[in-house]
Amino acid sequence: MLGLVWHTTYMCAFVFALGFVLHYYAFKRGIADQFDKVKTEALKKGADGKKRDYKTGNGLLDKWLDFGGGYYGIIAFIQLIFIEIEEIQAFILGWTGLDDFLQGLGISTLISLFIEQIMNFVQAISWPAHYLGRYSILQIAIFIALTYLVYTLSRKLARARLNRL
Repeated sequence: MLGLVWHTTYMCAFVFALGFVLHYYAFKRGIADQFDKVKTEALKKGADGKKRDYKTGNGLLDKWLDFGGGYYGIIAFIQLIFIEIEEIQAFILGWTGLDDFLQGLGISTLISLFIEQIMNFVQAISWPAHYLGRYSILQIAIFIALTYLVYTLSRKLARARLNRL
């Protein structure tokens, strides 16, 4: 139970900080509906009604929108950050030297990095499965309720901050 409390606490902190920043930039770019829900549909169609790439030019915002935006997307985005940090840590701890690193570079390394990125993305977007294997349904419901409450608060504060400027 203590693990869940700790996990929920730091996830709430990440959700609040990242949610505020992402919503602030999304609102500033006009990527929201009248209920302040970030929607990619407005970005997917140009003024002529044709489908277009929805990149905003902000890498952080674009990555969140790749996950669909919203609450689910922000949790998935945070999960991806954690996965990438773990991989960087494993790379540093497994460092055998510059010579071995340079000898290992090649097309197979690039392909494996690409495949690993896809696997990390899939693992991040399937974040509920990660929790289902570790916690009870009630604990997951509490986690989701608390992080969603924090997410909503960060969204409202981002809108209020932008309106004050």
